[in-house]
Amino acid sequence: MTDPAFTTIDLLRAEGIEITPPLSWTLGTALREAYQRETGELPEKQLRRKTDGTGSHCFAIYPARFRPEALRIVRQIVKATQAEEARQGRLL
Repeated sequence: MTDPAFTTIDLLRAEGIEITPPLSWTLGTALREAYQRETGELPEKQLRRKTDGTGSHCFAIYPARFRPEALRIVRQIVKATQAEEARQGRLL
């Protein structure tokens, strides 16, 4: 059985990564650009309910064959984000 098509949010949930607007925006841009470089096209979009449950939003939908590359990008960006947060520290 192959994995179904997916969104950026689907990947974050599957990886157990906390979904924040800045992270999902950064990843969404990175995935879209990688997909466009690979295929020469923008990903398909579907109108779906927003993550917070209020209203709807047009989400990029990626084919299952793009999932390994997308996971590589997600892990790379999350790792870089965590390293930057550790470097910066947090205000209490």
